[in-house]
Amino acid sequence: MHALHRRPKSPQAWRTEMTGAILDTGAAAARACQQQLIEWLCHKAYPIWAHLGVDAGNGGFQERLSQDGTPLIEPRRARVQPRQIYAFARAPHLGWHGDSHRIVERAMGFFLTHYRRADGLYRTLVAPDGSSLDNSVLLYDQAFALLGIASARRLLGPDPALEEAGDLLFEALFSHLKRIGRGFYSGLPERLPLLSNPHMHLFESALAWREISSDPQWRTLTDELGELALAHFIDPVGAPCARPTMKPGCLCRGPKDGVSNPVISSNGPGSCCAGILRTTASRSTRHCA
Repeated sequence: MHALHRRPKSPQAWRTEMTGAILDTGAAAARACQQQLIEWLCHKAYPIWAHLGVDAGNGGFQERLSQDGTPLIEPRRARVQPRQIYAFARAPHLGWHGDSHRIVERAMGFFLTHYRRADGLYRTLVAPDGSSLDNSVLLYDQAFALLGIASARRLLGPDPALEEAGDLLFEALFSHLKRIGRGFYSGLPERLPLLSNPHMHLFESALAWREISSDPQWRTLTDELGELALAHFIDPVGAPCARPTMKPGCLCRGPKDGVSNPVISSNGPGSCCAGILRTTASRSTRHCA
């Protein structure tokens, strides 16, 4: 009898129920895809790069591998080395049981020895033997250098040399690339245009340092970069996207100011937004304490 007199669900209730079911299905599919990717990493990618992608003679990582796995003898970009260091520093957490510690320690030694300039910044390109090929500086490379150093420090444990390397790069960034006001120039000697993508990666790297260091300089940096993204890089209308450049005077106001149209980037805005959420959540917790 009760079933016969049950009130029909409202349209809103049906929508809520259906949305929940769709989200549950999507989450399950995402988890399955994640597991497949982790298995690929642990059983395919990590073993190949540990065996063929590590340069046992010179140190560091190969720039690229051919389709048959043969290392290609090419100049080595600064951004590739710390990215690989980050990848292998994360490997134990993902379930790979290879010798991540040895790989990361050796690669970081190669990177610090051959890429670091006298002013504390990192050159953009070296030969396989470590000799300098391009001494110019890009903010993008400095961001990944910070991330690689932080990742090595997390994996290898307390190490005064790595902590000093992080601090020296922080100081060099503020000495040579910091603008008056928010943000950083894009490199040396070419400082313009001001770009959102390296700022996003710098934000990501500063967050990594915040997780392993109590030094307030990293919190200060993440706060500034998060505010810069919210004020000037994140498009306030529509789906999350990032403006690729900003003008020195007006900090990017769109095509009327001579700045290219906003673009959606697969790694930029998502990471930036996620980092901002982490930062603001941390602030909220701090204010409530």
